[in-house]
Amino acid sequence: MKNKILILTVALACFISALHIFFCIDVYDDIAAWYAPMTRAFARGEWNNAFTLSVPVLNSTLAGIFSWLGMEPFRALVLVSCLFYLASIPVLFQVLKYFLKHDDYAAWGCFLYVVAPKIIRYSCTGLLNPAKNFFMIAAVALILAAAKRLKWITTLLMGIVSAGLALARAETVIFLPLLVLWYAYFIFADKGNGLRERFFRMFAHCLVITLVFFICVSPRLYQSYKLTGVPALDIRQADYICEVLPFHQEPYSQQLIITVPQKTEVSKPKFHGGWEMIWQGMECFVRGSYSLYLVLALFGIYLWWKRKENRPEAFMLFSIVIINFAVLIGISNSIRYYTINSIILLPFTFITVKSVWDSLSAGKSLKFLAVFLMTAIVVLQVINGIKKTITHEYDFEYRIGHWIRHGKKPPAAGRRLIIAATQPQYSFWADAVWMNIPKDRLQFAEQLALIRKADFVVLGREQLEALAILRVQKEFKRLKQINERAIVFVNSGERQ
Repeated sequence: MKNKILILTVALACFISALHIFFCIDVYDDIAAWYAPMTRAFARGEWNNAFTLSVPVLNSTLAGIFSWLGMEPFRALVLVSCLFYLASIPVLFQVLKYFLKHDDYAAWGCFLYVVAPKIIRYSCTGLLNPAKNFFMIAAVALILAAAKRLKWITTLLMGIVSAGLALARAETVIFLPLLVLWYAYFIFADKGNGLRERFFRMFAHCLVITLVFFICVSPRLYQSYKLTGVPALDIRQADYICEVLPFHQEPYSQQLIITVPQKTEVSKPKFHGGWEMIWQGMECFVRGSYSLYLVLALFGIYLWWKRKENRPEAFMLFSIVIINFAVLIGISNSIRYYTINSIILLPFTFITVKSVWDSLSAGKSLKFLAVFLMTAIVVLQVINGIKKTITHEYDFEYRIGHWIRHGKKPPAAGRRLIIAATQPQYSFWADAVWMNIPKDRLQFAEQLALIRKADFVVLGREQLEALAILRVQKEFKRLKQINERAIVFVNSGERQ
């Protein structure tokens, strides 16, 4: 039965992945602004842009290899994210098997992973989340494997996986000490050896993990140190490192985005400090964990607690969820950053699902109802998850970008088109440089001199004041209506 369930799981995951690779054209802001241009830069051999210090480079580098082979950059990124989505299935199976003690249950747990809409939406669209999820669940699987039987190959893989986690999302470097501590705990908990031997093995294996980690990330640290004077995984960590270590940060300027400086301060909604931030973080936590699975997991934790099994292993899972929340709430709150919770807590989610299934299918009259309800829930979840391949809500960005790219004369030799807009999607699809312009009217007017250097300006129809300013500029000519949601101006004057 296990093999049939896994075949179904993998087949469905491949189908969902194929839908996104071939039919998704809705590009998230971070992809259009950073990851896809970095992928394109890798394929062209523009190494400074391909390995910018502004964001992590693992996914874009892997996608860059596919793009260099001829694949369109966004498709390459989606392919890489889908590969991580698929690769998580076998390692998750091992984790679930450890907790649920049954191959069939572990296989069904993997099925729950594959059909979760939040996981589909943020794992099959080119974002970095599936890489983080894969390396995190792989680290858990390796720790559990070491708890059963400690091997040097497991320790070496632990160092590599920890490095992959940090290169996938730079802030996850904070998990290295946590994962190493849990690895050390399970070595020390092995009562089959004497106290001195346990201390020695614990020290030796943890040292190897740390050394392998730093060897794997050292090229990135060296690049950062050479360019900024601070060994960091990305530039956003430099300030924190300088606060605790004696490094002096040199100015660093990325070349992927033209950022328009903002002189006038725009009044923002009043922020009520820590409590509002915590509330926002909790909302993202709940939604990112997928509310249905989270509720099931909480009830599953209650059922698990009564069994008194795998207490330390479960507390390891809880510690990952807690640290992830503690780190993100102080940096950035976004729903997609918490999808790891729904995967980490899947053993407890399945415990509840199994309990509900047993209750509903106890009688013959209810078994058909149970099958129908479970099937309906799965179908609705998958439809919800693949929405981006169906609705194409933002395909106007794709059409406008392609229209600019293929419908206008190319710029002078050695220069790429510059598109000024509040969103980066137009410039990505047009293979142009994005000039990030302010939405506020006063800031827009102040930076008009810089905006005049753009070849095209794309404004939303709701930007009435910016539209009014641009209409009276002689060098900008409004083009024919391409889409009702955006208006395009071309710079017909002399451009630098």
